[in-house]
Amino acid sequence: MSDTLVLGARRAGQVVRALEEARVDRSVILIDDADGDFYVDGDALREITRVLSVHAALWGMPTLLYTLAGGAEVVVAPGGPAANLPEGIADHTPATVAIDMLREACLRESTPHLLVLDFAEHLLPGDEAGPAVGDTARVIEQVADFTKNPAWAEGGHVLVLIGRTARIDQRVARLPGVRVVDVGLPQLPERREALALMAGSNRHPLAFAPDLPLDRAARLTGGISLHALSSLRYHTSPERPLEVGHILELKRAAIRQMAGDTLLVHDDLLSLDADVAGLPQVRRILREEARRGNDTLRLILAGPPGNGKNRVSTAIAAALGVPAMQLGRIRGRYVGESEDNLRRAFDTVEANAPGLLMLDEVDQSGLGRRGESAGAEGSEVTANLRAELYTWLGDTGSRLGISVIGLTNRPDLLDEAATDRFTIVPVLHPSPTEAAQIMAIQARRVGIDFDLEGATEALIGSSAAFSGREAVRILDRAQVHAQEAGRERITGIDVASAMAESLHAIGPEEERQSLLALRATSWSGHLPWMAERYIGGGDIAPPGYVQPYVDASGSLDVAGIETRIRALESLRGY
Repeated sequence: MSDTLVLGARRAGQVVRALEEARVDRSVILIDDADGDFYVDGDALREITRVLSVHAALWGMPTLLYTLAGGAEVVVAPGGPAANLPEGIADHTPATVAIDMLREACLRESTPHLLVLDFAEHLLPGDEAGPAVGDTARVIEQVADFTKNPAWAEGGHVLVLIGRTARIDQRVARLPGVRVVDVGLPQLPERREALALMAGSNRHPLAFAPDLPLDRAARLTGGISLHALSSLRYHTSPERPLEVGHILELKRAAIRQMAGDTLLVHDDLLSLDADVAGLPQVRRILREEARRGNDTLRLILAGPPGNGKNRVSTAIAAALGVPAMQLGRIRGRYVGESEDNLRRAFDTVEANAPGLLMLDEVDQSGLGRRGESAGAEGSEVTANLRAELYTWLGDTGSRLGISVIGLTNRPDLLDEAATDRFTIVPVLHPSPTEAAQIMAIQARRVGIDFDLEGATEALIGSSAAFSGREAVRILDRAQVHAQEAGRERITGIDVASAMAESLHAIGPEEERQSLLALRATSWSGHLPWMAERYIGGGDIAPPGYVQPYVDASGSLDVAGIETRIRALESLRGY
């Protein structure tokens, strides 16, 4: 018999169930406790050996514990029996000898005993490159003997191996009579119970910020061990309560450790109010979803480059209070490596939910039409990655709280299966007012005195259209003009002078990408000028090249846009 238990809300309950079953079928228990975590057990937080010893004591079983570093010791649960520690086990006693001595000591007793080999990865390191040799081979033989020894079974004894810091040699897991328990990280119900216990502690209570109620804290802490959460109690107080930012720091560290380089984690989450200009369509979506009680988004931001699609994605993550992640190194050199990397990335995202995953250039990285994405060569690897991505998108939804935001310059290349799963939102060139706000945000970031009102007037008076990235370049050039005039403050005159110097203009390709984004937009209410009216910010004009296709009500002339796209494509020879 060799099986793996699926854990429920409380991991301690699964461990205890395995212990109960082992008392009946005399199996050996192998527990993977890689995080060295605490567990909610009754009305207390306990580490794994304490969970085992407390419940063994309820059945009258004393507990013996052995570690390679600490040797043998007796673990006594409150009100429980105490084992007799065998004599002769010293610091220098070889592990294989100590295990034999502990087994014989248990067999001499008439009372069933619980024997725990903790940090078992030090006894059975997970190196399976060749046949087991030396002490590792001997310990594997000893574990196998526990599963077959009739005297051990008749005595009602139970052996438990616990792995903490690394994987235990899986040859042990495959032995007949070994029951594997992969405890994993705490699920939402257990996190909530644990946080409530921490908040109610008499000695070191965990203090929450006013905007972080218990239920929200429990939801946001997915992927964090109870041990890590408990450590926060010593760094919080009513004057310095736990805030969302503290949780995000822990989650980012956990994600990096689990994902390696398969995921990139964004450290600087931007504020929609302070760090992002304009984009009323995104603000409207967040309001709409908040009103619905939905904090799981599926968006594709479409439009020409340089207009803040990456920037606003991290701001959305900050607004949701979740980490922003992006796929990192996925493609590998060996057979199956790419698929394994993608699965590792997705497993990490799920384990650390809620979160936000950004998919850059989605038209080329899996959501594009077959034969037109990054796998245009039709490789088996690309097909496998594509299938894995679609399966994951279909299986992972609001139950986990994972938002997914795709970014693209070419929404016309998206597969219909992608457009069915996402809301497509246009991100166009900024209006004059938005461009001035972009300059003001950048000026504040680098410590430049900037005349927002004067710059806005200068931009409104110009017919030029440019990207948000170009707005930052114009600000830099305006500073040169201000310095030449002996001014520390950048004025509207300086901005106008910089624009007059600029040789960059919106080209046919950028115009085409904008029109493609408008054509692909899912809802007319998410057109920037329509969203601005909705959120009460007033009227903003569409970019000049779009205005011929927008009527007084804000509706699009779709036929006119189609005609213009075809004309632009004929110029470029598409």
